[in-house]
Amino acid sequence: MPVIVPTANLPRGPLRMMADRIARNREVIGKHYPSDSAAGRDLADGSFNILLRCPSLVGTPDPPTELAVPIAGVGTFANGLLRRAQREWSR
Repeated sequence: MPVIVPTANLPRGPLRMMADRIARNREVIGKHYPSDSAAGRDLADGSFNILLRCPSLVGTPDPPTELAVPIAGVGTFANGLLRRAQREWSR
C-alpha cells in the first residue's frame, strides 16, 4: 500500500477504499443497511481523529530539531507508528 491516508494524488487512502468496498458488499448481500455503513465510517473517522492525538502514533521530535511531516493534516515524526507504517508500506 503506497500510502495509508489520503493525499492530493489519492483523495481516499487504500484502506478507506477497501473498507468502502467491503461495506458495499455487505449491503448487497443483505447483511447491512447503508446506514450501518455510514455509521461505521463515522466511527472510524472519529476514532482516527482521537488516535492522531496519541504520541506513540504521531511520534515525538528526536532530535528536538526534527521537522514534522504532515499526514492527515497532523505533524508526524519518524519514531511514530504512522511514519513507520508509511515507510514499511512504501517499499
